[in-house]
Amino acid sequence: MASATSPAPLVLTRRGRRVVAILALLPIVAVFWLMGMRNAQASDTTTPRPTMQTITVKSGQTLWDIAKTIAPDTDPRETIYSIEKINGLKTSGVEAGSQIIVPVLVDPNK
Repeated sequence: MASATSPAPLVLTRRGRRVVAILALLPIVAVFWLMGMRNAQASDTTTPRPTMQTITVKSGQTLWDIAKTIAPDTDPRETIYSIEKINGLKTSGVEAGSQIIVPVLVDPNK
């Protein structure tokens, strides 16, 4: 009857251990590189960033008028929604003399 012999254990040379270590680190490096690329795209400095400014509502002025003044190149409805959300307004009606916070686009290149 033949006896079963166990195979000899795998022994890595110094070069083999280096290759295994590099192959194990490659996916980790790739993940960090991809995350860095994603963050670089998210921090694009060419787009205007909104800041806040407090204004006093004038007599006869509506949120539509204010929206057209502070953001003339955008849809006033989006700006009105932002103003209502920032100030916690339930309706778009504002009273003369009241102070409201409005978003103002600031160009980072200026």
